[in-house]
This record gives sequence, structure tokens and C-alpha cells, in this order.
Amino acid sequence: MKILYTTLLLLFLSSCSFDNKTGIWDGNDLRKKAKKKDEFLIDAKDIFTSENDQLKEFDSGVNLVSAISPTKTPKVWTEENFNNLNNLDNSAYLNKKKLSYKSQKISGHQISNNFLYNDNKFIFSDLKGNIIVFTEKERRVEFKFNFYKNILKNFPKKINIILKNDVIFAADNLGYVYALDILTEKIIWAKNYGVPFFSNIKIIDDLLFLVNKDNKVYILNLLSGEKIWEYSTDRSILNTKHKNIISYSGNNLVLLNTNGSVYAIDILSKNIKWFYNVNSIVARKNDIFNGISNIIDNTSVLIVGSNSISVLDLEDGNLVWQKKYNIEIDPILSNKLILILTKENYLVFLSKKTGEVVWSSKLNNMKKSYYDKKFKNKNITSMKLMNDNLFLFSEGSELIEVSLQDKKIKNIFNLKYGFKSKIIVIKNHLYFVDKKKLIKLS
Repeated sequence: MKILYTTLLLLFLSSCSFDNKTGIWDGNDLRKKAKKKDEFLIDAKDIFTSENDQLKEFDSGVNLVSAISPTKTPKVWTEENFNNLNNLDNSAYLNKKKLSYKSQKISGHQISNNFLYNDNKFIFSDLKGNIIVFTEKERRVEFKFNFYKNILKNFPKKINIILKNDVIFAADNLGYVYALDILTEKIIWAKNYGVPFFSNIKIIDDLLFLVNKDNKVYILNLLSGEKIWEYSTDRSILNTKHKNIISYSGNNLVLLNTNGSVYAIDILSKNIKWFYNVNSIVARKNDIFNGISNIIDNTSVLIVGSNSISVLDLEDGNLVWQKKYNIEIDPILSNKLILILTKENYLVFLSKKTGEVVWSSKLNNMKKSYYDKKFKNKNITSMKLMNDNLFLFSEGSELIEVSLQDKKIKNIFNLKYGFKSKIIVIKNHLYFVDKKKLIKLS
């Protein structure tokens, strides 16, 4: 009996989640508390069904042009998803739809989907592990840097990058984090944390925020790469191609992890403010959560998965509203409206406040009566608000311009270039990568 008691005591102690020596939490205590409190995580089985919310053609009469934000002209693109909010609003574009230039091949290897721009320099990475700096005026590669040399030479390197003050900060799927000075072309510091990193990166003052494959949040010293704080969030038991997504506003850092859980972290105190799992509401047991977007503003958090869209209160994490739609591409938040495109090709404007449909229409029904050109309707890979209109980009090289004034498709152009990378908007121009070449559209 004494042996049994001792064994049970050891098992209990080994399961404790807090280590006074290391100051590291694994998050289990918080989640147990959160699940007991209605304001953190509700049992929604009796509220939501497995069926999607039904869409139909609808027009509330709202002037969409007046309801969205005024146009702005982005001049830099220094992080994935454009800014700390993860949202590119209504942007200025020349809209000539003409090729300004096409570069030579930037790399002989596959170029990563995300790239950056600042001060005449584009920053790319490729699967070989190269970080490539390309100058726009000279239209040439200024330099390439490969941190890995003989480290797993034939293993593909997936590198997430962010830029600050001519320093590129990179985190990869080998567990490395490093800082590369563009001006000296030398490494400032490098660390390996043992587990692949699997998120976008955020910088706040002198802190670097990122998340690894095990959904553990890291805060690193920007100047040295030393770990300041870490926190383990809940893990998904199934693998997903959609990575962890971080956003921030003010002192609030928000993480959408691969298990569909949303964590709000107070940056100053490094405390967890609240926790909410959107996947427990909309998914069946053992469903893979595919997180698409985590957009934040001063008051709320917009969370989009492949089968749901939710708005949470930034201060306390309460669910404001949730809808079940099949969504595959990033939404757009503009003023008081949210724009989504569903898998069924419904273009929908929702009220940010209530989630109610303000306007919706199927793309195939939006052609003008005199417009006889066939709409191929190939895979739409992204959309952007530009010049108070909506532009849709297809994998089949179609650029579809939708007039928000007339609420009709205005033009369809076949530009002979595949929109397979992220498309960034800089100084009234569009930039994207096709066949390892940089394309600039005016």
C-alpha cells in the first residue's frame, strides 16, 4: 500500500504544469479554468448545428463605396500580411493593368510565397535556404545569403521573414532563428530552439514574437535572440498546412493556433488575458482546423477558418457573433464591413458589428447584361480592395474587377501571368512572383 501511495504521488507531481525554477507554463491550468467559465468558452452544441448558414442574393441598399475606408497608398511591406493588424485595407492602384516590367529569374529554386519590400529593396527566400535581396531600380539581385551551408543540404527550408531597420529576422522549419544585416550582409546573431517554427513573425519594440510547430509561443530579445518568455498553448493532434497566425494591437498580442484556439496575451505583463476555442463550436470531432486569418483592430478580433468566421471582443474574449461559411481566402476588414468570398463563389459583405449580411451575390450573376465574355471562374487565390473597387485574382491568370458602385463585374482581364504568390501593393503598383520572376503591374 505504501508503494502504491508513493507511485501515485510521483505521478501527480510529474503532471504539474508550473515550474517555479524555470517560470514556464504549459497552459493546462488556464485552459481548465477557461472551460469552466462561460465567458471564456461556451458549450455551443445546442446553439449551433452542423449545417452552414445559408446565403442568397441580397442587397440591403447600403452604399458600399461610402461604407468602406478611404483609399491609402502603401509604401512599404515589411512583414507577412502587410502590418501588425494582418489587414490590407482599400489601397490606391494605377489600374492600367499593364506590365511595367518582368525581372530575370530571381532564384533557381522555388521561391517562398511571401516576400517583403522597403526602400527600393525586395526580400525573398527560397526552399534552398537562400535569402535574396533584389533592388527595384537596378532590377537585379543585390546579394544572396545562405545561412545553412552544409546543414541538411537537401532538406527544403521554409523560412518566415520580417524586416526592421535594414535587418532581416528569419525563423525556419529547422528551429533556427537568426538576424541578417542587409547593409553588411552578415549574421548578427543566430539561435536554434530545437523545434520547427510555424507562424508569421511580429516585432514590438525590442521583442520578437513567434510560435513553433508545437504551438509554443516565444518572446525573444530582438538584439540577441535570447529567450525572454515562452508559453505552451494547446496542440492539434492532426497535422495542418495552415500555420499559427499572430496579430497585435496596442498591448494585445493575439494568437490563432493550429487547434483553432485564440489566445490574447498582455505584452507588458506577459499574462494570458483570455482564451477561446472557435473550433469546438463549429467542427465535428477530429476535424482538422484550417486557420485562414487573424485580423485585429482596436476593439475586436476577426478569426476566419475554412468553415467559420467569428468576431471576438478584444478586451474579454467574449464571442460577439459567429457564422458558418466555407471560406478559402483571406477576408478584408474595411471600416465597419467585412468582405468574404465563399467556396461556393458568393461574394459577401458582412456587418462587423452584427455579422448580418449587408450585400451578397454569386460571382456568376454579377456580369453586366451586355458583357459576353465568358467568366472562366478558375480558382480565386486572393482579393484586394483598390480604388473603391474589388479586384479578384485567379490561379488561371484572370484579374476580375468588380465595381462596388454598380455591384457588377466591371472587367475581366487575362494577364497571362499566374497569381500563385502573395500579391503586394506598393506605391500604386502590384507586385507578385510568377515562374521565379518578379512581375510589376501598373
